This record gives sequence, C-alpha cells and structure tokens, in this order.
Amino acid sequence: SLFQKEWLGIDTLIVHNDLTRSALDKVAALYKKAKQKQLHAQVVKCLIYEYTLQNRITEGASDSLLNRIRKELADTRDETAKAILHSLLAKLYRQYLDNNFWRINDRKKTTGTSQPDITTWGVADFAQTIRKHLAQSLENTALLQQTPGDRYEAILK
Repeated sequence: SLFQKEWLGIDTLIVHNDLTRSALDKVAALYKKAKQKQLHAQVVKCLIYEYTLQNRITEGASDSLLNRIRKELADTRDETAKAILHSLLAKLYRQYLDNNFWRINDRKKTTGTSQPDITTWGVADFAQTIRKHLAQSLENTALLQQTPGDRYEAILK
C-alpha cells in the first residue's frame, strides 16, 4: 500500500526505539507528501498519528494541532475526510475538556465559540462545539455508507 515503507519506519521509531519526537518529524514529512498528492486517507492518518504522538509528550491536544485539523477541514473537498476530521475534532475537544475540567468548570459561558482561544471557553462552549462536530461528522450518512472501505484502508488498519 501507499507509504508502507515510511509507516513501517515510523512504527519502528515508536514501538522499538521509543523515539516519539523523531517519529513526529517523519509524520510531518509524510503529511507534506500526502497533501501534495491529495491522498486524503494518508493526510488523516498523519493527523491521527500526530495527535497520538503529541499525547505521549504532552497531556491533551495542543492548540497547534487543533488549528491544523481545523485548517485541513476547511481545505479538504473530500466529504469522507471531512466527516473523519469532524469526529477527530470532537474527540480532541472532549479530551481537552476532560483534562482541564477542574480549571474550566468555574468559567462562565463566553460570548460564543467563534472565539478561537479555547483557554477562555466555559463547559457549555465545549459541549456546544463537541455536539456540533459530532453532528457534522454524521451529516452525510448515505455518502459515508457508500464509500468503499479500501479508499480509507490506511486508517482502518
């Protein structure tokens, strides 16, 4: 399959050598290649790996990763990729809320989640955003059901 050699190298760095940062660098390079070739499944896989690897270094999703996924969501024309990215964003916001609940619980609802700085959001803002992304991930149910599984084999393994 596509990038099989590269993914094997990344997995080796992670599993056998415990070199998380080196693996992150390789994922970033692979992301650029996948973007250039418009390989949506590979792009999504890179973002999932980046999220997983960053979690090994720091607890929870970083603002930069959330921004990258939001940008990818705005840029992609592939509806299946959009659905997966909406689902991933919902998961990241939920994880951020869970990890920081003790800090967020005392905050009031902001003027709206259009405010990009999630460090100012209250619990209601997170709940609203999580629900929105989950709903958007399921908007095109018929299309998702008709999408051949092998198109997204890269992330189904």
